[in-house]
Amino acid sequence: MMKDLIRLCRPAHAVKNLLVLLPPFFGHRILEKDVLSSAFLTFCSFSLIASVVYVFNDIVDRDKDKLHPTKCNRPIASGKVSVKAAWAMIVLLLCCGYGLIFFAKEKTASFILLSIYLLLNIGYSLFLKNYPIVDLFVLASGFVLRVYYGGTWFNIPISPWLFLCVFCGALWFITGKRRNELLYAGNKKDTRSVLGKYTVDYLNSSYYLLCAVSIVFYSLWTILGHETNIALQISIPVVIFILFRYNYVIETTDTDGDPVSMLIKDKLFLLLSLVFGVISYIGIYLL
Repeated sequence: MMKDLIRLCRPAHAVKNLLVLLPPFFGHRILEKDVLSSAFLTFCSFSLIASVVYVFNDIVDRDKDKLHPTKCNRPIASGKVSVKAAWAMIVLLLCCGYGLIFFAKEKTASFILLSIYLLLNIGYSLFLKNYPIVDLFVLASGFVLRVYYGGTWFNIPISPWLFLCVFCGALWFITGKRRNELLYAGNKKDTRSVLGKYTVDYLNSSYYLLCAVSIVFYSLWTILGHETNIALQISIPVVIFILFRYNYVIETTDTDGDPVSMLIKDKLFLLLSLVFGVISYIGIYLL
């Protein structure tokens, strides 16, 4: 039961919550003592609330998941975790996630942002996921809220460039994920009805546009915001390579395009991400 309860929270997806650390990292404050001491708490706080969303979604979709070729193995759909136990898990996660806000510098604003994320995703699970384009923007907004949550926790302002890079980048891979879900739908249209409202051509054009826009915004951020920082400018080809690698994988395989799965399974994608992190660290903290 405990193993299935942990699996219900989808711990592998917690890697997305590292976005809460982008503000102190790019704000040149990640090495400060007070930031380092609470960075893990920030990450845990958002991860716990994100897990609430996953558990709630599995409760709502349990009947549809039973019809899905892979989702039928999820703890609730497979019957390994009861709905009652799942609700108890939600209460525990909520208490722990919100309780950690006590350590935030801006407690009220952090509480509001976390609540917006939670309510928006509950709305997504209940009905927003059935509306084309709306579903993409709701999911992308979750990544933006992660960044703003980190900025609020540490009282660090978010630059417009960081907002644009994260928002367009999130829309890019979410659209790519939808594209592959549609291409390899099978009976998934019965479990994700919004797929039937998209076309491959529409998702393709939006996907490549967002890829180009993401590259432009990141390039402008490094050039205009850090004119003399050679290391960050060198990172531009690395970012382009990362985006092209993702494009290549979803174009040549039947993967669903989940970036978390790619980060875990695709060694080159992981290596490129690490290289980008090292170059960014050198550019921000050593030059």
